[in-house]
Formats: sequence, C-alpha cells, structure tokens
Amino acid sequence: MKKAGFARGFDAFVAGEEQRAGWSGRADAMTDAPATVAGPVPAEASLGRKIARSAVFMVALRGAFRLIGLVSSLVLLRLLAPSDFGVVGLITAALAILEILSELSFEAGLVRMAAPQRIHYDTAWTLGLLRNAIMALAIALSGPWLAAFVADPRVVSLAYVLAGITLLQGLSNVGVVDFQRRLEFDRFFRFQIFGKLAGTVVVLPLAFILRNYWALMAGIAATRLSMTALSYAMSSYRPRLSLAGWRELFDFSKWLLVANIEWVIDSYAMTFLTGRVAGPAAIGLYQVANRVASLPASEVAAPIRGPMYAGMSQAAHDMPQLRRQTLDGLFLSVAVITPMAVGIALLAQPIVDLFFGWKWVDAIPLVRLCALAALFDAIGHYTHNLYLVTHRQRRFVGVFAVALSIRIPAIILGAWLAGIDGAAFAMMVTAALNMVLWSVNIFPSAGIKFGAALAGVWRTVFAALVMTAIVLWLGQLWPEPRAFATGLARFFTLALAGGLTHISAQFAVWRLSGEPAGAEHHLIKTAAEAAGRFMPHGWLHARS
Repeated sequence: MKKAGFARGFDAFVAGEEQRAGWSGRADAMTDAPATVAGPVPAEASLGRKIARSAVFMVALRGAFRLIGLVSSLVLLRLLAPSDFGVVGLITAALAILEILSELSFEAGLVRMAAPQRIHYDTAWTLGLLRNAIMALAIALSGPWLAAFVADPRVVSLAYVLAGITLLQGLSNVGVVDFQRRLEFDRFFRFQIFGKLAGTVVVLPLAFILRNYWALMAGIAATRLSMTALSYAMSSYRPRLSLAGWRELFDFSKWLLVANIEWVIDSYAMTFLTGRVAGPAAIGLYQVANRVASLPASEVAAPIRGPMYAGMSQAAHDMPQLRRQTLDGLFLSVAVITPMAVGIALLAQPIVDLFFGWKWVDAIPLVRLCALAALFDAIGHYTHNLYLVTHRQRRFVGVFAVALSIRIPAIILGAWLAGIDGAAFAMMVTAALNMVLWSVNIFPSAGIKFGAALAGVWRTVFAALVMTAIVLWLGQLWPEPRAFATGLARFFTLALAGGLTHISAQFAVWRLSGEPAGAEHHLIKTAAEAAGRFMPHGWLHARS
C-alpha cells in the first residue's frame, strides 16, 4: 500500500511540474505554450520550413525534459522518502487542477491576432498576474484542509511556499510570447531548457544536504523563478498594468474556460469510470498501458501542435494559405505518429513481456487498444488548431460536448460488458468517431475538401498496412523465445524491420505518385538540413 501511495505521489509531482513548464498532458497543450510581439509574417515559401524546424525543436525539448527528469528522478528516488514525494505531489497536483480550470489561454489569443498592440500584451500580463494571485490565495487557503485530509501537517508550510512561488511566477514577461508568433522556437527551446536545468542544479545538491521534501520544493522554486527572470533577460518587452484590451482577449478565451472543464472530464473519465465498474486493479492496468501506448501522441504529436498553431495563425487572414498550412500540418502529423502508434500496437506483447513482467500480461490487449485510440485522438485533436485560428471557440466547445456525450456512455457500457478491455475498446472506437466528428465540423468552414485530406494521408495508411503485414509475418517466422536476451534481440529486429518497411513503402509510393507536395517533402528537407548541421561544410554539396 505504501508503494502504491508513493507511486501516485511521485506521478503527481512529476505531472504537476511538467504542466507548469508548459507541457500539459491535455490534448490542447498547444494553447499553453508561450508566444511574442507582432513581427513580420514569414513568406509563404518559407513558412512551412519554419514550422517543420520549430516542430523539431519542440520534440527535442520534450525529449530533453524527459531525459533530465529521468536522471534527476533516479537520484532523488535514492535520497528521499516516498512521503517526501507524496506531500509535494499532493500540493502540486492541487495547483495543477487550479491551473487547468482557470486557463484562459490569453497567450494563444495573442498568437492568433494578426497585429496585437501593446494594450493586448499588457492586458494579457495583468490578467495573468491576477490569475496567479487568485491561485496563490486558493493554494494558501487550501493548505490546512489538505493537511487535515492526509493527516500530514507538513502540507501547510509547503502550501504557503508554493503560493508565494505562484504569485511571483505571475510576474513573468508576456513578451516571450513572440518566440511563438515569430516561430523562433530555438529561443523558446533555450528559455525552457535553462529553467529545467536550473531546477535540476538546485534540487540535486539540496537533496544530498537536506534529505527531505524541501529539496523538491526548492527545485520547483528554482525552475519557476529562474524562468521568470529569464523572460525579462530574453525579451526586451516590459509589461505594464493595464486592462484596456480585455474585451478582445476575453472574446477569444471565454469559451476556452468551458473547454478546460471538458478537458478535465475527458482526461479523467476513463480512470474514474473504470475504477468504479472494474476496480482499482483495472485502473493500474489502464494507466500503465496507456502511458506507454500514448507515447507518440504525448511526446511527438502534442509538442509539434504549438509550432503548427503559430504557423496557422500567421496564415489566418489568407484562407488559401491557411488551407495549405492546415493540410501540410495534418499530413506531417499523420506521417510521423502513425508508424509509431501502429508499431507499439503490433509489438504490444514483447513490450509487456520484456519490460513489464509476467504480472502485467493482462495489459497486452490494453496497449494495443490504447495505442490506436491515442493515434485517432491525436489526429482529431490536430483540428483544434483550426477551430482556434478561425475564431470558432464556441463551436469547439459544442463539438467537444457532443464528443463527450458519445465517449462517456460508451466507456460505461464497455466496462460493464467486458471490464477494462471493453472500456479501452470503447475508447478506441469513440476516438475514431470523434476524429471524424472534429473534422466534419471545421474542414468545410475553411474550404478544405475531404478528398484533399485523404490525398495526403493515404500513402501513410498504405505504408502502415505494409508494415503490419511484414511485422506479423516475421513474428510468425520467429516465435517469441523464453530467454530475455533473445527476446530483446527479436523485439529490436521486428521494430527495425517495421520502421524500415514503413519508410521504404511510403517513399516508394510517393515516388511512384510523382512526388506530390506533402509530408515527404518536409521530412526530406528537414532531414537534409539536420544532416547539414553535423556534416563538414560543403560535404553535402560535394556529394551532390
């Protein structure tokens, strides 16, 4: 029981810190990313390239965050007690919920505006400061109640300190929003990673010295407050108190407040509903399976939506260009995450057998179902950018309500009929249905024909089918062995064969189709550019 409590506390601590760093697990994470002051709109010819490069930076940032978090976690787990993580995780989880429910995405509104003025920046900063002040007061007041709830008086002092940190973080310079408006995600990368490193540099030595929960809280303070200071060092903008532009910002953000409530329901419905119907063991199976199965969506699809949202915002007042940017982003997202998600579904059994252990054998079908559900959800969530940049937040909230009205009863019915597997199957089916629902309610408004969308994704679907056939065939030829080393070799062989098959099939069909514009062009150019950064100057030219 203590181990389970520690796991929940540690997960809450990590999740809370990721959220406050701008990496919410919600599907609309693109609206949480910082943005900047009105600048020149990139030329159409280079906009797609800027988006592709920005997407690479965002995925790299996500990977860097994970690596830093893994290294620091391995050290902290040996130095601190489970209760230390538990009390910090409790209070940061409470703040995370407040942040989700109060998120109005003013910065996303600035990104969407064609030419925001100083009053809009100052108003966004002032409202953000007021929001943080209210959250700080709520956390401070909730400290005694939370301490009584878990019978741990340490929570009170932690709540007061976190309240002070939250208040100071509200002073962060809104000018860094220009990193997103101008697609300067290399600067955004440095801004975020420096803050993460500052927290790690503080928390690790203090953990050796203090050996208690205050080291964790010091790390949180270092991360947040260093980013507040960096926001002024990296941006010359100096905000002032003002509410003059509140009408324009609230016109964009008012419906997103309702959407945040819908996100909370959608994010936690599976956990609470299956726990009620199928029991706590089912919750554990689902959470572990979903965490692995949704890696392509959480580590790739979510980070690249930020650059794509910024690029689509640049083209919001040019409908033909907006259509092109929307389709280019859709094609790229599908091309990148589909082979990953399908690969996880195909290799669910060796993943569970090798890395989870025999106690988790019941998670195998869940990994398969969750991987496909995450794929469909990621594609459907991509369209959310289009709702925002075309100023259709009200429709967004309405479609979301319909999607939830389909998903919630389906999960309950699936869990009642077939337990956790039935609930996961319902998640997958509703993800596919909702993907269509999100699309049919926004594509026509932007003049996007479904034939045009299918024309850019069918090659990826075909390649995924070829990959599936090859991996299943090789799996039959090489049955899963008992020895761990041989099983590991089989897993990596199948994964490599599947990846090479998908890439070869997709690019072969693309060449046979006459090399039409699409994801393949962006992937080739981005790969060539990345190679050029690491090769000696002139090497590529000499080879060509």
